[in-house]
Amino acid sequence: MDVRAITFDAGGTLMRPYPSVGEVYAEVLFGFGIEIDPREVEKEFRVAFKELSRRGSDNKISDDSERAFWQRMVRYCLGRHIPPGLFSKVFDELYNTFASSSRWHLADDALSTMKELRHRGYRLAILSNADSRFHQVFKEMGLNDLVEKIFISSEIGYEKP
Repeated sequence: MDVRAITFDAGGTLMRPYPSVGEVYAEVLFGFGIEIDPREVEKEFRVAFKELSRRGSDNKISDDSERAFWQRMVRYCLGRHIPPGLFSKVFDELYNTFASSSRWHLADDALSTMKELRHRGYRLAILSNADSRFHQVFKEMGLNDLVEKIFISSEIGYEKP
């Protein structure tokens, strides 16, 4: 059997939050005058992600449901630190900051590996259980020109297994 196509998972495989979720969240909060330990946020985030990611496989998803998921995540991790009247502004800033490649680190040698695979004739695609914010991130990272297709779960309506 000949391999003709290769897919890459995006978040957590091809790229990771940079410098870390805890550090980004703490930095954004600091901009609103709220000081918090990034390590504490990182711990809370991991617990929240594990707890809140338990969705049924038959649940349709969209950009709106993904945004609502991240809002629940931020509330779970940071809600007790953010004054209620400020939560929407803080959430919007956090949500939008992860639409930039400056908040993501591409895995070492990912670009060169993908370029070499493309040069050898493989068809490449990216699969992601994410939302449309990743299109901008992929574009800024130079990944769009290397792949034939980007499959975003919120656009398809279902998460990948």
